[in-house]
Amino acid sequence: MRIISGIARGKKLFSPTTEATQPTMDRAKETLFNMLESWRLKEGKGWGQLSFLDVFAGSGSIGIEAWSRGVKSPYFMENDADALKVLNQNLALVKLPKITAIDALNPPLAPRAVSIAFMDAPYGQGLWAAALPKLIQAGWIDNNTLIVVETDKKAPEIVPDGFVELKERAAGRNLFLFIKQGDAE
Repeated sequence: MRIISGIARGKKLFSPTTEATQPTMDRAKETLFNMLESWRLKEGKGWGQLSFLDVFAGSGSIGIEAWSRGVKSPYFMENDADALKVLNQNLALVKLPKITAIDALNPPLAPRAVSIAFMDAPYGQGLWAAALPKLIQAGWIDNNTLIVVETDKKAPEIVPDGFVELKERAAGRNLFLFIKQGDAE
C-alpha cells in the first residue's frame, strides 16, 4: 500500500496485520481519486480549498492520500485499537498529528463541515448509514458535503432516506457510492 500522488508520492504506508481492517487497494484508490479529481475540477476548487474527513479510517490511506494531494488538514475517525495503532504509525510517517480513538457513532463536534467525507465502514453492518445522522448532528456533514461510501460491490448498500445517490463506480471488489444530503427529484 502506497501513496499514489502528490508530495508524498510513492511512500509506502503500514498495513494492518488483522483481518478486521482491509485497506483500499492502490488500484481502487486510484479510481476513487480520479473521480474526486473530476468532481473537484467541476466544482472549480483546488485541493487546498477542500477539507476531508476519513471516517472508519483504518490505516488512514485515503485521508493521507488527500493530504498528499493538497488538502491542508484532513480529519480521521477510528476507534478500533489495532487499526488506530497502524493509523498513527502512518500519520507519524508523513508528519501529521496523531489521533486518539474517535467513534463515528459518537463523534466530537466539528470545527466546520467538511467538503468530502469518505466512509469505509466494515461491510454489510450498516455502520456508515448509522453514522451519517450523528456526523450531521455534530456538524461534520452539511448539504454541501460530498459523501463517498466504499462498500462491497457484491452486496451494495441502500442509500438512506434524506440522501441522494449522485454516482456509483465499481473498482475491483469495491463499490464507491457518491451521495449528498437531499431528496431524489
